[in-house]
Amino acid sequence: MRTLNKLFITLKTQIDAVSDNFENHEALAKIAIKDVEAVGIRTQQHLNQLKQLEEQTKQQIVGLHEEIKNWSNRAIAVRIDDENLALECMKRIVACKKQLANTEKHLHQTQATIHQVQLDLNALQLRLQQLNQKKNQLLARQTHAQTATVIQPKNGYGDIDQDVFERWEHQVSADEFPHSVPQAAVTDVLASKFEQQEEMLELKQMLADLGEK
Repeated sequence: MRTLNKLFITLKTQIDAVSDNFENHEALAKIAIKDVEAVGIRTQQHLNQLKQLEEQTKQQIVGLHEEIKNWSNRAIAVRIDDENLALECMKRIVACKKQLANTEKHLHQTQATIHQVQLDLNALQLRLQQLNQKKNQLLARQTHAQTATVIQPKNGYGDIDQDVFERWEHQVSADEFPHSVPQAAVTDVLASKFEQQEEMLELKQMLADLGEK
């Protein structure tokens, strides 16, 4: 939010300075277009970073699938001769599956963000095209009419930046709050013993099921 306010104040100061020369509408248009272009550059950079993150996450998912497969093969190979070692392999499988679920969730979130940022970038590019066309049309009319002034659009800069800044502020606000991580619940010693026994029974059952496949 502070970044948005600072950018708006800076741009408004520039526009106010140029507005002292009321006849220089072309300079006002160039300032507005330049600001939209700057937002477009930053949006494209952010999109590139998100796509790199998406590719890295996909590679992590492939790696986790390989780990699960390897630990499954190891558990099957040693389950007859060394059940304890096989159970340790099953623990690794459980941990990999949990990590896989979290990684896949992160991938889906990243892909959703990429989609939204791409929509924002498309809107910026379209807006730039419209602004440049409007500027050229006004310059042509000014030249044709041999006049020194062109009537300034009623809404001025607000129309140009309002939608872009609202989307930007929404993204910044989302980035300011990291996902919370639940803390592990505190258990007493007796409960812990029962949980360990239950976990071991579950792992043994998973091992038995794995051997039947």
